[in-house]
Amino acid sequence: MRILFIGNSHTFANDMPFTFAQIATNQGEDVDVVMLASPGVTLGWHAQHPETRANITKGNWDYIILQQVAHPFAGFENLLTEARQLVKIIQTTKAKPILFMPWASAKVPSAQRELEDSYLLASEKLQTALAPIGTIWWQLLNEHPSLNLFDPDQEHANATGSYLAACIFYSLIFQRSPEGISPISPVSSQEAQLIQQYVAMSHIYRAQNPSPVQITGSR
Repeated sequence: MRILFIGNSHTFANDMPFTFAQIATNQGEDVDVVMLASPGVTLGWHAQHPETRANITKGNWDYIILQQVAHPFAGFENLLTEARQLVKIIQTTKAKPILFMPWASAKVPSAQRELEDSYLLASEKLQTALAPIGTIWWQLLNEHPSLNLFDPDQEHANATGSYLAACIFYSLIFQRSPEGISPISPVSSQEAQLIQQYVAMSHIYRAQNPSPVQITGSR
């Protein structure tokens, strides 16, 4: 299976796509993962960038994951317009697009509501799958406040946060619970077990692509 991640630093922090690949490989899946991500760039930038466009059309991908700038978030209309540009290109291929819902900054956790509403609506309008990472991120932190998912800048993920994102992508793409997956250093076995259990409880692996996954809870 070939998977392309398109985004910015929230995608490449801690080599998250390759953590996902390691998880999948450890579970016996044959995956080829490529990442196109640069600091601070938008989906609109990617849509106009020749390297991104060529990779989409010529890469023979099964899934293409799209991550928009989150801090600051430019709003629903911006997300819809820029994601649509890439989804239109993806629709000329066999690949299935997935929107990567990010998490609100620890400085402004209330911003998660706008992110959730915007990504849910965009995934419905564009008929893409949705990886509700920000929703699960904040639900997990609300229930387990001692767990640290943030980098010291309070916006990016630390290794544990990236492990959470990788488990969500694994569960969504392979339609399988992540429970029992081996932890990946520096994530502790206790942290990994908690994350796996929480992702499993979200029932992402019961969703049928390309329908968006909807998860309710405190924000």
